[in-house]
Order: sequence, then C-alpha cells, then structure tokens
Amino acid sequence: MDIDRARAVNDVAQTIINSAKVEVDAMKVSGSNKGTGFIPLSGPDSPKPGPRTTPTGVLEETPTGVVHRLRG
Repeated sequence: MDIDRARAVNDVAQTIINSAKVEVDAMKVSGSNKGTGFIPLSGPDSPKPGPRTTPTGVLEETPTGVVHRLRG
C-alpha cells in the first residue's frame, strides 16, 4: 500500500472513530441509550424504522438523510 492510500485510510478511520465518540457523548448528555440516529444502532432495543418523535417535533428518514420537522 502506498503512503497516500494509507493516509486516506487512516483519515477515514479517524473520522469514524471521532463520529462514534461524539455519538457516545451525546447519549451521555441526553441520558438516552438510543443515540441520535446518526450512527444506526442494532439490537433488540434499537429504534424501529419510520418517523420518530422528539420533544420538539418528528424525525423522518428520507433517501438522502433525516429531516427534523418542528412542531408549532
């Protein structure tokens, strides 16, 4: 593997690690064990597909990501 490719792999791996750390920190702050939805959870307690309600509105999954529709 050449050095540029190794650096690219390292950068992607570091981004994934940092994203997971932020997700865990968000769960600690919110007191939730369900995550933000940015990194999908798997297992018996993971949220089911479809709209999810939040205190401020509804999260809807779209083909390009997640839309947060605010109440009011």
